Amino acid sequence: MQDRVILTIALAGNPNSGKTSVFNAITGAHHKVGNYPGVTVEKREGKIEFRDCEIRVVDLPGTYSLTAYSLDEVVARDFLLNEKPDIVIDVLDSTNLERNLYLLLQLIELEIPVVAALNMADEAKEKGIVINHGLLSKTLGVPMVPTVGSRGEGVEELLNVAISTYEAHTKPRMPSYGEDIEVHIANLVALLKEDSAFSAAYSPRWIAIKLIEKDADAKKRISGHIREAEILAALEDTWRWIALHYRKDPEILISEQRYGYIHGAVAEAVRRTRQKGIPLTEQIDNVVMHP
Repeated sequence: MQDRVILTIALAGNPNSGKTSVFNAITGAHHKVGNYPGVTVEKREGKIEFRDCEIRVVDLPGTYSLTAYSLDEVVARDFLLNEKPDIVIDVLDSTNLERNLYLLLQLIELEIPVVAALNMADEAKEKGIVINHGLLSKTLGVPMVPTVGSRGEGVEELLNVAISTYEAHTKPRMPSYGEDIEVHIANLVALLKEDSAFSAAYSPRWIAIKLIEKDADAKKRISGHIREAEILAALEDTWRWIALHYRKDPEILISEQRYGYIHGAVAEAVRRTRQKGIPLTEQIDNVVMHP
């Protein structure tokens, strides 16, 4: 008899994406509520058995990014970096994809297997938003599963896809920041990889991008790296190059590149149809006010 597989799945997502409803649909009554160590941030965790797997499901605090400006973001990021879940399910609000996909791109860069739940699929349909989830999945390199967490719809398929992604050792496709910036990222990645213990603990590409963004936590994490001095020198060169060629703060530049990548993906895979019972002028206002 094969040993039982034990997996940890982390549920990530923006606040109000319906993430907790997906968590409740997955775990049912089999979960507990506590706090993360040393902080007052609530921690929801449950265990289920599914497809011969024992699965620990952790509902991370809602967060818009992994830059960690707030305590919730710090807790979510530290869990992903330190506890290294086997799979991340990113719960997306299907009615506001462009904002929600920003977190997904950062999760992809952690090089942990990622699956996306296109949650609130019913609300998207009511608003005339049609998502070609197959095309969006192909464009971003991440499996996409439509769900309605509040009714448990799509949750079984979501778990099946998550486990299959884990079993296939599938890593998502890395978003590109453009040829010039990628040269600087690659230079930092090469230096970061020279410390095998460090590169075993963190994704060198993720750390490189966060360093370019002037992320204070990423800078702390390279303390003691065998090539720390060279990394910091290369980072200064990168910042000078960005200032000279783009005349922008590096964090703003990286953010703009991410949103550009997302906008292109959404433009290809999402369309809006006319909504029944709603005047066309109001529909136009909705699109303009809530792109």
